[in-house]
Amino acid sequence: MRRLLATQGSAVTPSSEDRTEAQPKYLHGKLVIEEVDDPYKIEHLLISITGYDAAVLDSFAKFVQNAAKMTNVDVTKSFKLPAAHESFNVRKANSSLRKDQIVYRLKKHQRIVQVSDVTEDKCDVFVDYVQEKLPSGVQVQFELKRWEELVAPNHPSLQKVEKTMSRYQK
Repeated sequence: MRRLLATQGSAVTPSSEDRTEAQPKYLHGKLVIEEVDDPYKIEHLLISITGYDAAVLDSFAKFVQNAAKMTNVDVTKSFKLPAAHESFNVRKANSSLRKDQIVYRLKKHQRIVQVSDVTEDKCDVFVDYVQEKLPSGVQVQFELKRWEELVAPNHPSLQKVEKTMSRYQK
């Protein structure tokens, strides 16, 4: 449960005995508004876009960011990961000799977009829209985790966060 403070003029704070639930609550002369956390809110959604053409990935990552803006979803992080080199060996037909092989060396590129605080309804619309407009040769993967867990899962600061979160969940 979060507390938001709204500035109120010179308000007199009633004592706790005089206050009923219908009256507003004040703290240090400011109105306290309590927000109830939505149980259907997704805190972190990681969108991983992979493919072999860097220009197509860049344009699709920009499309994902524009789609997020269109559906009122907050983009918190967007970045590129270094390209991974892959090689494929293909043998020519009717040949078992090594010199008759063709070696294809390709770079696999990856773009990451993280969105946060998405309601379940917005998330369904957003994910369906992104998957519907997926270009050929591009794979997209949606995960419910933070970008730090993808880049460095064993980082000490993440382990501290996990310990504090597990303490509060008990």
